[in-house]
Amino acid sequence: MKNEILSIKNLKQYNKLNNNYKIKKHKKKINVRELKDALLATMLIASVIDSIFFVGHMNEVEASKKKYGQEIVEHDDYIRKYASKIRFENLSDIEIIMKIMNDLRKNNSYIENSKKINIAGYNGLSLYMNHEGVCKSFAEEFVSIINEVDPKYNARCLKVLVDQNVKQPVPNVDSFKNVQLDSESEKSIEEKIYESNEEFFKKQWGDHTVALVDVKIDKKNITLVVDPTNAFIGYLKNGRIETLSSNEQGKLKYSFAGQMLYDPTVITTYDLKKIESFFNNIDKEKIEQEFGLEAQNKALENNEVKRKIK
Repeated sequence: MKNEILSIKNLKQYNKLNNNYKIKKHKKKINVRELKDALLATMLIASVIDSIFFVGHMNEVEASKKKYGQEIVEHDDYIRKYASKIRFENLSDIEIIMKIMNDLRKNNSYIENSKKINIAGYNGLSLYMNHEGVCKSFAEEFVSIINEVDPKYNARCLKVLVDQNVKQPVPNVDSFKNVQLDSESEKSIEEKIYESNEEFFKKQWGDHTVALVDVKIDKKNITLVVDPTNAFIGYLKNGRIETLSSNEQGKLKYSFAGQMLYDPTVITTYDLKKIESFFNNIDKEKIEQEFGLEAQNKALENNEVKRKIK
């Protein structure tokens, strides 16, 4: 007989297909308990990874302290005085962000691919000492200054992968004093390996450093992504980095492996911010109004007017 008998095996398959259909049909329903357990498990794993890499990172930081002890003290004093001047000017959030970004650009040179500028935990020190730096120098200096202005910004550095094909409008900020490629010294074996597999390592480690800054819009928490090197601002929304003043998406992608090597302490806080970004109801128009390109240029104009009045 060609007709297939509904055996126990076929019945199980039928039930499985039927259950899958029910799951798909009701997939919008969220099991809060399962979500909570998954989040806790993710945080636990991230904490363990943080602990492992944090030890190595702190050893490098201690080495920097010993080598540049006096310079670090002088640099900290400079940041305190500079931040104090900014507080005295009573600026808005966007005015503070744009002032620090603009001052960093007009007073320093950008050195691409430099091996000489690598001071673990104190990458901004190269700007103070020699007025030159790489992307992480500018990001770390930005973070140090804005946190000194007001700890509420909770600023920290983030390692990302940049899509160079996305064209991003930028505000009317000052140019760097100088931009150059550092290719003088001989490359190490590790660097030669990196170059021969550049695309792979970029995707794993990222190729750029930016800053995260917490602000409020209509009393709701929003995390901005500030890039002092390329002079643009984005924000976290629905678990991804959105770029302001651009219709293009995916300009910046978070690099988990790169962050572990750079500063693993940020991983867990970033994950929490990503989760939080799903529940913020602030729309893009409101963020554009407060921190978009027009607001950025207006802040630069206001800062210039206040500078001339003094």
